[in-house]
Amino acid sequence: MAGSRYTLMMDRASFVREFSEELSNGDGALFVGAGISKPSSVPTWEDLIRPLASSRLGLIDLRDADLIQIAQYVVNASAGNRGPLIHHLRTQFSGPFSVNAYHRPIVQTQVSTVWTTNYDVLLEQAFRQASFSVDVKATDDAISRSVPNHEIEIIKMHGSIDQSPHEDLVITGEDYEDFDTHRPATAERLRSDLLTKSFLFLGYSYRDPNIHGIVAQARRLSNKATRQHFLVTTAEEPLEDDKPGDLDRRRLMAELWRNNLRRFGIETILLSGYAELEALLVEIAQKSRGATVYVVGSHLDTGNRQAQELGRSLAERDIVLVDGQSDGVSRQVITAFVEEGVKRKRDVYKHLKIFPNPYSVNPAFASDPNQIPILKSWRAPLLRSTQVFVCFDGGMGTEAELELAIQSGCRIVPVPGRSDGMVTTSVLTQSAILDRLPTKYAGKAKSGTISAADIAECIDDLTK
Repeated sequence: MAGSRYTLMMDRASFVREFSEELSNGDGALFVGAGISKPSSVPTWEDLIRPLASSRLGLIDLRDADLIQIAQYVVNASAGNRGPLIHHLRTQFSGPFSVNAYHRPIVQTQVSTVWTTNYDVLLEQAFRQASFSVDVKATDDAISRSVPNHEIEIIKMHGSIDQSPHEDLVITGEDYEDFDTHRPATAERLRSDLLTKSFLFLGYSYRDPNIHGIVAQARRLSNKATRQHFLVTTAEEPLEDDKPGDLDRRRLMAELWRNNLRRFGIETILLSGYAELEALLVEIAQKSRGATVYVVGSHLDTGNRQAQELGRSLAERDIVLVDGQSDGVSRQVITAFVEEGVKRKRDVYKHLKIFPNPYSVNPAFASDPNQIPILKSWRAPLLRSTQVFVCFDGGMGTEAELELAIQSGCRIVPVPGRSDGMVTTSVLTQSAILDRLPTKYAGKAKSGTISAADIAECIDDLTK
């Protein structure tokens, strides 16, 4: 903000680098607020409370109100009966609501734990649609139990509209005050995660009542000994009913709030608007996978010198090569990579990430289209861990992995070679893929003049 009295906030590049490294190391977590659900037309806190505040309390203007306390006043007006408030809440969240553009990059991010104060079920829907095994913890009892072999844990700190009993939904001032007493396991888990993980808070603004409660709990639970945390928020925008000076006042209050968050170890990244958020999340999703490279191609191509040269070249770089235990092109890259690494006396194991491939055990699978869904299910964890997907030409197995790589948000690097290579030919017609490549490489790929050095240089550009 022009004329700010406070130190500058963290710049975007530094934030992306730091938090992506935390995620890549398994030390990052997300904390998702109502702003992420808003594009799905899920009601905001003010949308929820305004009708009851008007009908039961005679309050019309809620612009500066403490909405959590207003919810408490609504319950007080009913002689302590939470029934009308909870019924109203369940009615407003009956949906149906659809996942939105923010959920896709969240799903593609290397994250295993997601906290949320949202009552809706959009996060779990988004992960399940992407074939993740999801463990939703919406009650205190669930904190101590886990779904076997789950890939994503979603902790619904304030309950879930689809499964929480009414007494477990945190919505009034009294609920916040008694949180540690009524949900001790959740409070203890939050304390542990604050101390051991770096959080990214998404979808919160200074006017969101949930963030104030979380920050206060974070300070109390961790005794100021938290890890470095981050919050992405947007600049205050004009409202239709603004009076002169209202916008300036909101902007000042938001700035004071952001500066105060540093007391709790939370650095703020300020975006001009939510239009920037999707691109930021996509960037984090990519970087969170680390400098990981997976090379695919025909399992019948056993003498590809370009693949061998690429493997040797990658052994010179600080990347992690993903080994999908496939034959052909992929095996040649891996073998050359390991051999060159040994020559250079590098710790090869630090630069290899191995995923089992039962599909390759039976040669008959390669010509059986009915086995493709099985291949995709086996390959899903691998591709969620891959940033750069290098695609030589191949058959239907290569094509299936390419489709899954695109769905998983990998950066696709096509390597045209064979004149009848339909897989990379199809990639070269997709502007959404080519636009994410360095211009120099995209041009050479279209002309079919790609060398191993070109591929390695492209990987350098995409992983830096």
